[in-house]
Amino acid sequence: MSWYYVWSRASEVTLGAMNPLALLALLGVGWFLYWGKYRAGWSPLVVTLRCVAWVAAVAGLAGVHLRVPLPELPATLVVLVDRSASIDDSGRAWQERFLREVDRRRSPKDELGIVVFAGQARVARWPDAAPLADSLGFAPEPEATDLSAAFETARGLLPDGRERKILLLTDGNETRGDVRSLIPVLQSMRVPVYVPIPPQSSERVTEVAQLVVPKVAPAHTVVPVRALLVHRGHEQAAKLRLWVNEALAETRTVELQPGMVPVILEWKGAEPGAYRVSLEVEPSSGGYFTSVARASANLSLTAAPRVLLITQRSHSPLVATARAQQFEVRRIAPDAVRERAVDWDAYHAVVWEEPTSKIPPGVWSELGSYVERGGGFLVVGGETTFGDLRLKSTALASLLPVTFEARRPPRPEREPLSLVLLIDRSNSMGYHIHDRMRRSEEESKLSYARRAALALISQLRDSDRVGVIAFDSQMYEVAPLAPLAENRGLLEHNVARLQPGGGTDFYDALKRASAELARNRARLGHIILLTDGDTNRSAAEHEPVLQALEQAGVSVTTIRIGDDTVNLEFLRSISDRTGGKFYHARDASELPQLLLQDTSRVITQKPRGESVVTARPAQRTQVLQGIAWDSAPPLLGYAYTRLKPDAEPWLRATQGERADPLLAAWNYGAGRAVTFTAGWSEGAEPWLAWPQSSQLWAQLLRWLLREISPRDVAVGVEPAAAGSWRIWLESFGSAAPEEALGRLVIGEQVQDLRFLPAREGKLVATARSAAGLPGELTVLLRSRGRALEERRFAVYFPRESSGSGEEVREPNRSLLEILARETGGRLDPSPEEIVASRARGRQTAAKSLEWVFLPLAMFAFVGDVAARRLLRTTMAAAT
Repeated sequence: MSWYYVWSRASEVTLGAMNPLALLALLGVGWFLYWGKYRAGWSPLVVTLRCVAWVAAVAGLAGVHLRVPLPELPATLVVLVDRSASIDDSGRAWQERFLREVDRRRSPKDELGIVVFAGQARVARWPDAAPLADSLGFAPEPEATDLSAAFETARGLLPDGRERKILLLTDGNETRGDVRSLIPVLQSMRVPVYVPIPPQSSERVTEVAQLVVPKVAPAHTVVPVRALLVHRGHEQAAKLRLWVNEALAETRTVELQPGMVPVILEWKGAEPGAYRVSLEVEPSSGGYFTSVARASANLSLTAAPRVLLITQRSHSPLVATARAQQFEVRRIAPDAVRERAVDWDAYHAVVWEEPTSKIPPGVWSELGSYVERGGGFLVVGGETTFGDLRLKSTALASLLPVTFEARRPPRPEREPLSLVLLIDRSNSMGYHIHDRMRRSEEESKLSYARRAALALISQLRDSDRVGVIAFDSQMYEVAPLAPLAENRGLLEHNVARLQPGGGTDFYDALKRASAELARNRARLGHIILLTDGDTNRSAAEHEPVLQALEQAGVSVTTIRIGDDTVNLEFLRSISDRTGGKFYHARDASELPQLLLQDTSRVITQKPRGESVVTARPAQRTQVLQGIAWDSAPPLLGYAYTRLKPDAEPWLRATQGERADPLLAAWNYGAGRAVTFTAGWSEGAEPWLAWPQSSQLWAQLLRWLLREISPRDVAVGVEPAAAGSWRIWLESFGSAAPEEALGRLVIGEQVQDLRFLPAREGKLVATARSAAGLPGELTVLLRSRGRALEERRFAVYFPRESSGSGEEVREPNRSLLEILARETGGRLDPSPEEIVASRARGRQTAAKSLEWVFLPLAMFAFVGDVAARRLLRTTMAAAT
């Protein structure tokens, strides 16, 4: 029983004693008073302390206590706590404070249960007489508000044979269900509803003057959400909430200054479809239900960005970067590019690696027209491209932001690399990369090892020496160590034909590689060992070959393929001893990038003196943000070019006092063109191993993309009649679809739709759905002269309440008043009124006072002893 409960009934509390006869001992107080008057040395303080000690001791022994009245009929109180989005942080704090006040004042026999609700209801505490926990642990549920679901849940918690009550902590703004329909049920159960009204703040100081969201954007890209707020109050913080289809996408706190306040948020777009974007601004004004400004806009996401990569290379770092951004990438060889053979408008960006004058001139004219219409174009190339003066007379020269020049900047020299690849071709390498029980030709670990080796060979220079040795239980020389100018074709032919079979023993392969490097007197020798399993020999047996490698200064990188841990430490020790790197490639698809990164690490040597080529930002741009350029490795070369007027130099290649364009961009018509004047095998090799290289290319590709391509199709949803919706499809090219058939799936409901031409060139169909539901739409598009195209979209049917404007979260007083009045409860009651009972006084409970009397007796006794000693000391000093 809490003291809050006792204090609330102070006028009805009486004293009682467990042993009344013991109270006769209080007559002993007279003896203390007598001796205090007639006996010398007993001061008034001593007499008082002895009387207090005696009275407290007697009261404790007699069991003196408070008699507190209890209700004749114990009660069960169920509290309904609204945790919907209409209740802010301060409102939730008020709810918890009020609930604790009620808990302190309820009878010790009364039970307290809690139901938390928003769009749905759940039991947070089953009825129990125990006090509330220190922390209620309620989590906000930003959904709709369904009061009827909360009352239905509460009905199951109210037992017979007890007084039953409901305490409702809400603003009453229900968005789902009808709580009025439950009033007759509550009346028949004789359950009163008590509804306290929370404090309010009606100050309207902030509004969303403008909300700017792109009408159409590609899927899986960052969608900017810009808003202009008008704040008329004092400087204060505000909480921004970004909702997408009624799901909370981002929350941020900003400082509001008086006047116009611009804000920018970002949302990573999801699948293609129709979305409703809403922004809420809630100033922290100190009220419990505060003024909230809101604005909404529609957004249509088209298909994911499509990037066309034209390259001769079997592996490009841009492929992994684009796919990591969830872009669609199509890769074709330059030989396949002919005039009028490529549908350029099907792509949001085109990337061409190392273009040459062998391409038909008409292709460059087509690309120029594509960029003028809004396309993005990136050229990555070194001297092979920008030193090809035959390109100077083509349309490509007009398209790019830099010129083609015959001059060559001083090229840093590096030591030719002598590399031996050791490839495990044992039987286990023939199994699928994700399924050890299934053999596979195209998706086996060996197939990925072959591709990785071929990608690496294509990146190295003709002066580099490369040899390949395969091994199972024996060693096989695939190609001897020789300059790539001599054996590149042999390597590509033999590596592509490696087949799995046999056990695993790489000792002889290591020994042969060490001998080959020694025979060629390699000054920059390196070995890469790829294996997926254990070796048939012990670690000690490998000691002679490891000592030879250490003495020769040959580094060994070991790559363990697979997700198991067999042989990891031994392979790691080989790399550690020789100065190589150890990689555990759990996914074999990582192999090409790992081999390129490791080789780039090895060949990256700092050239001497002024021959160092470093990349340095030339101006601030969003493409270069967040990149630590001091960590960028030096380049091994670049192509000399000159910047055109109106072009922007983002990066410069600095070499001594020289500073030439490295990364340049400009606007060409409605599109953008960018050049990077160092090829993957013509100077940019060290960047393959630079961790922030992928960030640079990701940011560049996002900047380069056109927002909409002529082949994109957008979808939107608009309300029509009650329960009816118009779904429209919009194309952005000249060859727009003439009609479309669709299938809409909403839960278990399936609707077949036919889209017909309507205003503004859109195709429109009608569907039926309740508001607030998501659906999946599949359409087949028919365009003149084109094959049928299938597109899939996510659609959402927004609620009417998600419009623009300002909402002040005031309680729905009329609804709350009806609930309280019709059920016999009370509107805006105090905690005392809620826990009060009509049948009270026939039962009592004892509130012990031992914790008062026993310490008081001890304190008085100790005080008595101290006072008498002080008195004797004073008297002795006086005599």
